Amino acid sequence: MQDNGTGIRRSGNRIGKLGYLMNSVVGRYIPGGPLKDSVVIDAKRILLRYGTPIMVLDKVAEEERIRLAREISKTPLAERELRLRELLAKAGHL
Repeated sequence: MQDNGTGIRRSGNRIGKLGYLMNSVVGRYIPGGPLKDSVVIDAKRILLRYGTPIMVLDKVAEEERIRLAREISKTPLAERELRLRELLAKAGHL
């Protein structure tokens, strides 16, 4: 492995752990890497918390889960459950 003076170690075209963390902080990540996995998991938790039935959630694609969770997080707390149901119905999931 090589250190280019910034603390990022490179092995071929793969970036070491510190480089990965630096890239994820600025919004860039390796597709399918740990950052995407944690975002998908968090999105699923948010959708379940606000009343999405598990059987419905299993049929929703990961990208759409993330989009729905982001939309819900922008909604006032008291309105989140109703708004989520509206979004799911509009998308044809309910």
